[in-house]
Amino acid sequence: MNRIQIILSFLAAASAVLYPAYTLLIRRRSLANAILLAAFSVVAFLEIFDLLSMLKPEQLLFWKRYSLVAEGALPFVWLLFSLVFARNDVRAMSLLQRGLLIASLAVLPIPIIFPVNIFFYSPDFISEPVLFLSSYGVVFYSAVCIGLISALINLEATFVHASGIKRWNIKFEIIGTGLLLAGLFAYYGHSFLYRTISMNLISVRSVLLLLAVTLVAYSQSRSKEHVRVYVSRGLAYKSVVLLSVGVYLVVLGLLGEGMKYFNDSFVKSIGISLSVVLGAVLMILIFSESLKRKIQVFLGEHFYQNKYDYRSEWLSLTDKLSSPRSVEELSSAIVAVFCETFGMACGALYLRLETADNFSLLQNHEMISPTALIKGSDPFMRILLSSRTVSSIRSLHLDSTSELAGMFSENRVSFAIPLSSSDQVIGFIVAGQPLFKLENYSSEDYDLMNTIAHQAAAALLTMKLSEQLAQAREIEVLGKISTFMIHDLKNQVHTLSLLVSNAKEYISDPEFQADMLASLENTTGRMNALIGKFKNMPVKSDLRLERVDLLQLAVQVATGMPGSDIRVSGCSVYVMIDQEQIKSLLVNLFLNAIEATDGIGPVQVETGSEHNRAFVSVTDHGCGIPDDFLRQHLFAAFKTTKKSGLGIGLFQCRQIAEAHDGTIRAVSRPDEGAVFTLQLPLVTV
Repeated sequence: MNRIQIILSFLAAASAVLYPAYTLLIRRRSLANAILLAAFSVVAFLEIFDLLSMLKPEQLLFWKRYSLVAEGALPFVWLLFSLVFARNDVRAMSLLQRGLLIASLAVLPIPIIFPVNIFFYSPDFISEPVLFLSSYGVVFYSAVCIGLISALINLEATFVHASGIKRWNIKFEIIGTGLLLAGLFAYYGHSFLYRTISMNLISVRSVLLLLAVTLVAYSQSRSKEHVRVYVSRGLAYKSVVLLSVGVYLVVLGLLGEGMKYFNDSFVKSIGISLSVVLGAVLMILIFSESLKRKIQVFLGEHFYQNKYDYRSEWLSLTDKLSSPRSVEELSSAIVAVFCETFGMACGALYLRLETADNFSLLQNHEMISPTALIKGSDPFMRILLSSRTVSSIRSLHLDSTSELAGMFSENRVSFAIPLSSSDQVIGFIVAGQPLFKLENYSSEDYDLMNTIAHQAAAALLTMKLSEQLAQAREIEVLGKISTFMIHDLKNQVHTLSLLVSNAKEYISDPEFQADMLASLENTTGRMNALIGKFKNMPVKSDLRLERVDLLQLAVQVATGMPGSDIRVSGCSVYVMIDQEQIKSLLVNLFLNAIEATDGIGPVQVETGSEHNRAFVSVTDHGCGIPDDFLRQHLFAAFKTTKKSGLGIGLFQCRQIAEAHDGTIRAVSRPDEGAVFTLQLPLVTV
């Protein structure tokens, strides 16, 4: 080996250990950085041990044992890094990922357990540093390659699922570590085809390691954290990318052809290293958002009649505005749409406050120290509100009296776009830091900005109205619950008032006293059940079904209303019911009948069965029910003919009947009274 190769290996190994250690201990302490330090350290140790094997070929087996241990650790550390890096939830691994991670641990002890010479042999390592692999060696390096490929797949998934500024932040780390993993895979890939590993290529690995550390360092230092002929624009951009890749491959082929005329292995290594560096440059250019914007602008100006594909823009806009489920999610999508469509690196959305004519920051996308609250009296706001169209910040010439001058200058804000619906400005968006600084924005851009702003404003208003409607429904539900509770309490109070009224005359009667105590016990029991029901507030009542004689239940309810002329007749019929709920239903029907007759006429209750259904009917001879109310509103909530009624009782009766697979119906004629009939499934004895 020559001196340049030795220096390159030591420099790569030292940087691979020192920079991650510095980052972990001084700058950012995180799990991903700790694992990255371990992963880079493994490659660094591999670099040193392989270098020593080349420098001391007589001790090849000794140093290669340590190299094999480092190679056995490669799958685990890099697979673990790929699963942790830039992931929101480290614990959210699939079973396959967990299985691969555990399996990669099995590779680690193999070089420790088995002797070195079982993996390879090298008959003339001094003159030809090539390792000829045995079957065990092929299997070992195949396992290493599988781990490296899995890590590459995970890194690709991380990059694909990132978007906007997040992708921009991690791009160079993905490229750097991805190039290193791809280089290691290519280095060990010879074992599949030729059953050999050429140690002459370790200088290429050194270049890759040094390049990876450089790209990771750069990425972490810039990250804050964290047309006459129509051609598809997406296809045109992809064509540019494919053309770039094609040029790279042609250059690579010419370089390879030229290397045939050089016999020195180091010169060949330099050529391969140069190819790798050119590939890295190409990847950086392909992933560059600013270059992508420049290409799009160039294609739009020279190959298309319009700068934008309005059909694609409209489909993309409607898709992104339809998926959010809250005002916050929608505002984030709106800012992202503006930044992506018009090539901006940062933006913010402000929404008008309902209580004052001020605007509050709702969504910030990578802006530095945005103003949290902007007064409507600010000079900038007066201009924006009066124009109600896109304003170029450069043309406004804001003076120092505006609180926004500093923020606009620091973030290089280019445009302010009002969000207006009808005649009302509900907010505005500011966007800045153009990805292509020389891009000229014309009336076509302004028209599209205004169009998107109108759609965004309509979507925001719709979302706000939906949230207000949801809140109103919650309040309505609370009101209904309160009304139901009041209605049930009113029934109990009515029973108690009857007791008080009759007690004035019959308090000394022992029979009345017994009935009164029984009624009080029943009433307090129902009130406690009511309190328990509303205390737990189940979404749907759980019925406690039991076999009950409907005739006995009707007699029991009638007995609990002393002083009322309720006459129960009929035969015993058995049903499977929740006794407390059906009892509540009968109380409602009995009280309605008593009120309809003003407590004078008798209320007739009959039980029986017909058509395999049990029934209980309640008949009164009161004022009856109007025909139109009977047909349209009788069992509807909050509909009543009583002056002091709440319209809850019969609605609740129908709910209870339907919960028991039963029905309730009414027949009435004005001034002739009414008949309410409850039908329930019959249980045969």
